[in-house]
Amino acid sequence: MEAKGLKFDLKLKEIPVTLVGSDGVEKNCTLRELDGVRKGDYLEGMKDNIVLSGGEVQSVKSFAGLEAALLCLCLYDENNKLMSKDDIQKFPSTVQTALFQNAQELSGLDEDAKAEAKND
Repeated sequence: MEAKGLKFDLKLKEIPVTLVGSDGVEKNCTLRELDGVRKGDYLEGMKDNIVLSGGEVQSVKSFAGLEAALLCLCLYDENNKLMSKDDIQKFPSTVQTALFQNAQELSGLDEDAKAEAKND
């Protein structure tokens, strides 16, 4: 069997995000794929919040700040600075959830969470 080469684009994927404040002012932000270090930090931090049994997530110990914990590692403001967890937690819950779901997909965390659980 002939070996095939692998080719990867090392540029982190991004999604433009516009946040409209209650005053109507728009902030242009960026949701960016996690790099390996930030992804590891996020997954390590999540271990304390879940209960595993037989490699499957059985329950979540705490939902407090769950979405913001990921978003503060990948949501950048108009100055290309990471947004703070405190600021993110002030967003409406529907906004947090939508950003969280996109961030998971962008960084492949939905598949990684299942694989990581099976390794424990």
